[in-house]
Amino acid sequence: MNRFLENISSLFNENEKGIGFGNNTKEKKTRKILLFQVLNHDSHVNDKYIDGLIYKDIEFDKLKKPSKKVNLNGIFFPDKMINLDQLEKHGFDFAILHDLNISSDYLLSESIASGFLIENNLDDVEYDAINNIPFSFIVIDLIKKPKFETLSGIFDLSKIISNIDNNVILKLDYIPPKKTLELLYQFGVIAIIIDSELLNEDKLKLLNEDLINIKGDLKKKQIVYPSIGNSMDSISYDDEE
Repeated sequence: MNRFLENISSLFNENEKGIGFGNNTKEKKTRKILLFQVLNHDSHVNDKYIDGLIYKDIEFDKLKKPSKKVNLNGIFFPDKMINLDQLEKHGFDFAILHDLNISSDYLLSESIASGFLIENNLDDVEYDAINNIPFSFIVIDLIKKPKFETLSGIFDLSKIISNIDNNVILKLDYIPPKKTLELLYQFGVIAIIIDSELLNEDKLKLLNEDLINIKGDLKKKQIVYPSIGNSMDSISYDDEE
């Protein structure tokens, strides 16, 4: 399992809740939803409050080792000229794919998790295809930006999530309130992505507290983790037998 999927697994690891023995056990404060920041050239990065960075608009001849020291480093829509070996060599952990003309080698990597971007509600055939391809996660970034404080926004999201048998990450164009984060968590959203221009240290600190203090249970379907040789391990996070 690569580092990206290890971080997702930690969300469901009951042993991560506390450290110590007996009455000396202390609760380990961790975010219940992972937080990724899209990096701009002049972005301020506070690695204390995020789980990773996502680099965007990197041309093949400008690719280099990530400059910021954070837990996870990913890339949005890698240039078709950037091959998998280059990303692995430079220490990237995940890639968000959208161009269907990009190499399918990304699906076979042991070190880089590959995800697929969804921008609209799809038809059943397309959902079946996505579920049959060994992506490690799905990113939902709807062209028509919903507000998830409304039933309309939740309906738009539910239409997609109900058809996806994979880890769901949500790209947001605003910082939602805690109650909305709790609702997204109960829908099975395991991570959110937010642009740097929406974040500063004060907002990050407040968002971090909200992500730590989320109430409720994470409802997950059976997740299929891809591995080399087209063998896939099924891990269920349902409490039901």
